[in-house]
Amino acid sequence: MRKILYTLVFLLSLNFYGQSRPDIINAYVQSVEEYIGVEEGGLIGMKAINENNDTMVYQYKCSNKQVADYYKANGTKALLIAASPNSFTKRAKSSKIIAKWRYLYNNEVFAEVTVYPSEWND
Repeated sequence: MRKILYTLVFLLSLNFYGQSRPDIINAYVQSVEEYIGVEEGGLIGMKAINENNDTMVYQYKCSNKQVADYYKANGTKALLIAASPNSFTKRAKSSKIIAKWRYLYNNEVFAEVTVYPSEWND
């Protein structure tokens, strides 16, 4: 009986632990690791970060000044929101995860776009 009780407590704790916001963000961070160093459209994936256990941050490096200028002028929140809903945005909204995109050129942040959970399309 004691083993059953310990097993139930252990399984319940795993279930709740696996659903926390920091765990969800960390899972996204790990899933993005395979795209680090991959270039697409002049953007090179640098890393994903769990910031303060409530924000998922994607960092990109621009391959040249033209790309940096393009994203400075056109990398808007409206474009990111227009791409929703998708599996990430649905999960971010339901788990109250803030999403940020940081764009760097010459190792300096030149643009940052933040989308709060309530801003995603349904």
